[in-house]
Amino acid sequence: MHPEPERFFLGPESPPKELRDLHPEMVHIFRLWQIFLSNVNPLVKIFHAPTVQQIILDASADLDNVPKHVEALMFSMYLLAVTSMLTEDCEKLLGETRDKLLSRFSYAAQQSLINARFMKSLNLMTLQALILYIVRITIDP
Repeated sequence: MHPEPERFFLGPESPPKELRDLHPEMVHIFRLWQIFLSNVNPLVKIFHAPTVQQIILDASADLDNVPKHVEALMFSMYLLAVTSMLTEDCEKLLGETRDKLLSRFSYAAQQSLINARFMKSLNLMTLQALILYIVRITIDP
Protein backbone atom coordinates (compact mmCIF):
# COMPACT_ATOMS: atom_id res chain seq x y z
CA MET A 1 0.00 0.00 0.00
CA HIS A 2 2.82 2.42 0.83
CA PRO A 3 5.66 3.01 -1.63
CA GLU A 4 9.11 1.76 -0.78
CA PRO A 5 11.21 4.49 0.87
CA GLU A 6 13.71 4.44 -2.00
CA ARG A 7 11.01 5.41 -4.46
CA PHE A 8 9.83 8.28 -2.27
CA PHE A 9 13.31 9.79 -2.40
CA LEU A 10 14.07 9.20 -6.08
CA GLY A 11 10.73 9.57 -7.75
CA PRO A 12 7.61 7.72 -8.83
CA GLU A 13 7.27 4.01 -8.37
CA SER A 14 8.41 1.76 -11.15
CA PRO A 15 9.14 -1.96 -11.16
CA PRO A 16 12.76 -3.01 -10.56
CA LYS A 17 14.66 -3.03 -13.81
CA GLU A 18 17.62 -4.95 -15.13
CA LEU A 19 20.36 -2.51 -16.02
CA ARG A 20 22.80 -4.77 -17.86
CA ASP A 21 22.22 -3.09 -21.22
CA LEU A 22 22.86 0.39 -19.80
CA HIS A 23 26.49 -0.33 -18.93
CA PRO A 24 29.05 0.94 -21.41
CA GLU A 25 31.36 -1.44 -23.25
CA MET A 26 34.12 -2.94 -21.11
CA VAL A 27 36.82 -0.72 -22.62
CA HIS A 28 34.67 2.33 -21.87
CA ILE A 29 34.10 1.22 -18.28
CA PHE A 30 37.83 1.32 -17.65
CA ARG A 31 38.14 4.65 -19.50
CA LEU A 32 35.35 6.15 -17.33
CA TRP A 33 37.10 4.81 -14.24
CA GLN A 34 40.35 6.54 -15.29
CA ILE A 35 38.47 9.79 -15.94
CA PHE A 36 36.79 9.47 -12.54
CA LEU A 37 40.18 8.98 -10.88
CA SER A 38 41.65 12.01 -12.65
CA ASN A 39 38.74 14.45 -12.47
CA VAL A 40 36.54 13.48 -9.53
CA ASN A 41 38.45 11.39 -7.02
CA PRO A 42 40.85 14.21 -6.02
CA LEU A 43 37.80 16.23 -4.92
CA VAL A 44 35.61 13.47 -3.49
CA LYS A 45 37.72 10.85 -1.79
CA ILE A 46 35.25 8.43 -0.28
CA PHE A 47 36.89 5.07 -0.95
CA HIS A 48 40.22 3.32 -1.42
CA ALA A 49 40.73 3.63 -5.18
CA PRO A 50 42.90 0.52 -5.73
CA THR A 51 40.36 -1.67 -3.94
CA VAL A 52 37.42 -0.24 -5.87
CA GLN A 53 39.37 -0.50 -9.13
CA GLN A 54 39.72 -4.25 -8.65
CA ILE A 55 36.02 -4.55 -7.81
CA ILE A 56 35.09 -2.64 -10.99
CA LEU A 57 37.44 -4.73 -13.12
CA ASP A 58 35.97 -7.94 -11.74
CA ALA A 59 32.42 -6.68 -12.20
CA SER A 60 33.01 -5.45 -15.75
CA ALA A 61 34.25 -8.92 -16.74
CA ASP A 62 30.86 -10.41 -15.78
CA LEU A 63 28.16 -7.74 -16.03
CA ASP A 64 25.40 -10.33 -15.81
CA ASN A 65 26.30 -11.09 -12.19
CA VAL A 66 27.22 -7.75 -10.68
CA PRO A 67 26.04 -7.36 -7.08
CA LYS A 68 23.47 -4.59 -6.72
CA HIS A 69 25.66 -2.45 -4.45
CA VAL A 70 28.58 -2.67 -6.90
CA GLU A 71 26.31 -1.79 -9.82
CA ALA A 72 25.06 1.28 -7.95
CA LEU A 73 28.63 2.43 -7.38
CA MET A 74 29.53 1.80 -11.01
CA PHE A 75 26.64 3.85 -12.39
CA SER A 76 27.26 6.70 -9.96
CA MET A 77 30.92 6.67 -10.98
CA TYR A 78 30.02 6.69 -14.68
CA LEU A 79 27.65 9.59 -14.07
CA LEU A 80 30.23 11.73 -12.28
CA ALA A 81 32.95 10.88 -14.81
CA VAL A 82 30.74 12.03 -17.69
CA THR A 83 29.66 15.11 -15.71
CA SER A 84 33.33 16.10 -15.46
CA MET A 85 33.90 15.75 -19.23
CA LEU A 86 33.49 18.17 -22.10
CA THR A 87 30.95 17.37 -24.82
CA GLU A 88 33.58 16.84 -27.48
CA ASP A 89 35.56 14.49 -25.20
CA CYS A 90 32.47 12.32 -24.66
CA GLU A 91 31.97 11.96 -28.37
CA LYS A 92 35.66 11.36 -29.05
CA LEU A 93 36.35 8.91 -26.20
CA LEU A 94 32.96 7.22 -25.73
CA GLY A 95 31.26 7.66 -29.11
CA GLU A 96 28.10 9.25 -27.71
CA THR A 97 26.91 12.74 -26.89
CA ARG A 98 27.38 14.02 -23.35
CA ASP A 99 23.64 14.68 -22.99
CA LYS A 100 22.76 11.13 -24.03
CA LEU A 101 25.32 9.65 -21.63
CA LEU A 102 24.17 11.87 -18.75
CA SER A 103 20.56 10.89 -19.32
CA ARG A 104 21.36 7.17 -19.50
CA PHE A 105 23.69 7.11 -16.50
CA SER A 106 21.46 9.35 -14.38
CA TYR A 107 18.52 7.02 -14.91
CA ALA A 108 20.70 3.95 -14.33
CA ALA A 109 22.24 5.43 -11.16
CA GLN A 110 18.79 6.16 -9.74
CA GLN A 111 17.45 2.74 -10.65
CA SER A 112 20.54 0.93 -9.36
CA LEU A 113 20.24 2.73 -6.02
CA ILE A 114 16.59 1.66 -5.86
CA ASN A 115 17.57 -1.90 -6.78
CA ALA A 116 20.20 -1.86 -4.01
CA ARG A 117 17.51 -0.72 -1.51
CA PHE A 118 19.74 2.16 -0.45
CA MET A 119 17.34 3.44 2.23
CA LYS A 120 17.57 0.16 4.15
CA SER A 121 21.02 -1.01 3.13
CA LEU A 122 23.87 -1.23 5.61
CA ASN A 123 26.36 -1.81 2.82
CA LEU A 124 29.13 0.80 2.71
CA MET A 125 29.42 0.66 -1.08
CA THR A 126 25.72 1.47 -1.44
CA LEU A 127 26.23 4.54 0.76
CA GLN A 128 29.24 5.56 -1.33
CA ALA A 129 27.14 5.25 -4.49
CA LEU A 130 24.44 7.42 -2.94
CA ILE A 131 26.98 10.07 -1.91
CA LEU A 132 28.41 10.19 -5.44
CA TYR A 133 24.90 10.49 -6.87
CA ILE A 134 24.07 13.33 -4.49
CA VAL A 135 27.34 15.10 -5.33
CA ARG A 136 26.38 14.94 -8.98
CA ILE A 137 22.90 16.36 -8.53
CA THR A 138 24.25 19.19 -6.37
CA ILE A 139 26.82 20.30 -8.97
CA ASP A 140 24.76 19.73 -12.13
CA PRO A 141 21.02 19.45 -11.34
